[in-house]
Amino acid sequence: MNGMIGMSELMLEEEMSPKARNMAATIHDCTSGLLNLLNAILDFSKLEANKLDLEYSIVIIEKIVSSSLFLFEAKASSKGLSVDFELDDDVPSEILTDETRLRQILLNLIGNAIKFTSEGKIAVNVYLRSTNEISFSVKDSGIGISKEDQQRLFQSFTQVDASTTRKFGGTGLGLAICKGLVDAMNGSIWIESELGQGATFTFSIPFIPKSAKKPQISTPVHDISILVAEDNTINQDLMKGFMNQMGYSPDYVSNGKDAVEAMTMKNYDIVFLDAHMPIMDGYDAAREIRKLSQSQNSPWIAALTANALESEIQKSFDAGMNAHYTKPFTKRILVQAITEMMDSKTKVA
Repeated sequence: MNGMIGMSELMLEEEMSPKARNMAATIHDCTSGLLNLLNAILDFSKLEANKLDLEYSIVIIEKIVSSSLFLFEAKASSKGLSVDFELDDDVPSEILTDETRLRQILLNLIGNAIKFTSEGKIAVNVYLRSTNEISFSVKDSGIGISKEDQQRLFQSFTQVDASTTRKFGGTGLGLAICKGLVDAMNGSIWIESELGQGATFTFSIPFIPKSAKKPQISTPVHDISILVAEDNTINQDLMKGFMNQMGYSPDYVSNGKDAVEAMTMKNYDIVFLDAHMPIMDGYDAAREIRKLSQSQNSPWIAALTANALESEIQKSFDAGMNAHYTKPFTKRILVQAITEMMDSKTKVA
């Protein structure tokens, strides 16, 4: 998955014929769709097992809604749909909540609204339901849902009828996950709709007013040294492609033992370690690197692995790593990692 999504993303930035670009885009869309399905199943499993953890951070309301709408701009335009966004004046500009989960709910509801609407418009409204509860509504002019079907809409693997699956696609997991996420955030979600007259999905979540200054994000610079330990040649090539686009030239090794040896010859600012490699895995390599490095020259270490289980994430931190990123990785994840490394160096200084 990492190779297919990443390589197709790199291909789309190259010069190619319209036919080849269309095929590359199709590969990227299909593999991204498969990844979304796998992520949905994983999220649903976590919700079912009550293993979903929330991470609170400062969220800019206008930015998170606008960026979510932007991702569907081309799709809405291709269907001739207009998209409106209204933010009530009394809504605070910044709140503390789980940004990732909030975005996930918005993307699902906006995506559904566009998918099930053939003409008209989509309208997103954000308003305060109470002094400490914020509401997000997504209204469409689409096919609508009957009162009978609304009763089972938020159940897993459920769609209103078989023809919906044939015509529009989908697994029936999206709204079930939305409800699970909203429930996990101690909120509520509901629908108002009439068959053939569109639908309005609304969810409300409690929020914490922002009480701290928004953290400043450092801009990554190019005068840093990077070591990548990855035994999969496709992932190595993908990392090289992304890093070259970003202006970096890392050193590469294929196992943890070679990563430790490389650290004896050069002080690296950041080390990316695949968790599972031959000879020595990433966890043992991280421990050995920490033993080698003096505190002032200690590198920022990040795990890159396909394993997203909480136990594996904790295992990374227990081994002395600073961060744990799951594959498939993207250029955005690499920029995030380098930014976090630069921020940590600034704080130490």
